Amino acid sequence: MSVPLNVTKRKFYKLLDNLSSSKLPTEDSLKEPPSKRSRVSGASSRQFDRPSSSASDRPVSMPAGDRWTVLPVGDSPLRSRSFSASKDPGRPLPNFAPWSQDQFLARLKTFSDVRTWTPKPADIGEVEWAKRGWVVDSKDKVACKGGCEKRVALQLTPPTDSDGEAIEESWWVGDVEDEVIAHYKALIVDGHEEDCLWRKSGCKEDIYRIRMSESVIWQHELKSRISSLLTIKDELPVHLVMPSSDRVNFDIDDFAATLPPDITQPEEKSPLLEATSNTVPTPSTSNASLTQPVNKTALTMAMCGWSGLQVSGVKMVHCTRCFQRAGLWLYRKPVAQDTGSEPEDAMKFDPVELHREHCPWKNVVNQNSTGILEGLSGWEVQAELVIRSRHRTDIIRKARAQEAVDSPPPPKSREEIQKEDKVRESKLAKLRRAFTVKKKPDKEKPDNTDK
Repeated sequence: MSVPLNVTKRKFYKLLDNLSSSKLPTEDSLKEPPSKRSRVSGASSRQFDRPSSSASDRPVSMPAGDRWTVLPVGDSPLRSRSFSASKDPGRPLPNFAPWSQDQFLARLKTFSDVRTWTPKPADIGEVEWAKRGWVVDSKDKVACKGGCEKRVALQLTPPTDSDGEAIEESWWVGDVEDEVIAHYKALIVDGHEEDCLWRKSGCKEDIYRIRMSESVIWQHELKSRISSLLTIKDELPVHLVMPSSDRVNFDIDDFAATLPPDITQPEEKSPLLEATSNTVPTPSTSNASLTQPVNKTALTMAMCGWSGLQVSGVKMVHCTRCFQRAGLWLYRKPVAQDTGSEPEDAMKFDPVELHREHCPWKNVVNQNSTGILEGLSGWEVQAELVIRSRHRTDIIRKARAQEAVDSPPPPKSREEIQKEDKVRESKLAKLRRAFTVKKKPDKEKPDNTDK
């Protein structure tokens, strides 16, 4: 059977069109004069991400199955961007996802290296830059990577004295501080391109909040932190500074007695975070862990947001919110055995102060709690939730006990009544047999009367 020539040509031309789809005009361009349509396929000085008042300068979008390929206009060679038209839950989030706390924390983590980012005032600190889509690109330089690709360099030069020496004591003072902060605070927004989505809006104020509203969430995370710390229990600090607050009573003995044993004991498989793939954590034995007393040092540190970490065999603790790390070898000096007191030169591990200043475990503003927890930092919220869980458990226990007293017993079924009757009759029969006295018959006496 021969194929018509016109059908073969049609397939051939369709194949050519697919191979050179970048040269195909859009529906809008077909309605314009040829002089304007020619700019679609030709070189253009405009950037792809910049807006254009002419419809012919827009990127050409051509359907390709269930996906759309966006072909930019201008610089050669052409760079194509593609995105799925369908909503696939397995797809990674786009660069602009101001609702995603995971992406916010990923951006914030780029600011954690002191070699590339030095501390700044809170108004132009790392949290504010990360909320607007910025990441650290190089030494004190931020970039909108994956977005408009703009970059901002922060040049913070302290004032100098007559000899040209920097005044380090308080150089963030007076008009210098106000001008510098105002300048870079404006660049957090205006540093983006005009059409960049991060310029139009950023993350909400509560994006940094530690979510602990539901008991299932905070109990799971607390258990994970405790378990990771128990894997390095031999390296934990000997001396701790116990947290204190005017609103929350931090009683570690009370917390240890309140929390369920499955939270304070190690897991079967250690959740110790590994920075290298060479060292494998040693799993703990679940049967033995049930008999272990509560490690109050690990519990205190976990209540304040610390987890165990191992880097190339070196064990330390770290925070997954501010990405602070702390070596434990500085806090291992034991208590003097003769006096039982702490040595004067012993370093104490402060589980609150060792967080970075912007960390929500420490910073009330960034925790941004609402309702009855308003004005509390992360560790205070955690302590308050444990206290409330104890009260809730006591209330439930008392309510169940009272319900058992007040509620009448359920009616018995006919079979149960018959069974109880049989048991009762059996017991009565045994009692009758026990108290029944059998009389013995009299023996016949011999007749001795004379005949």
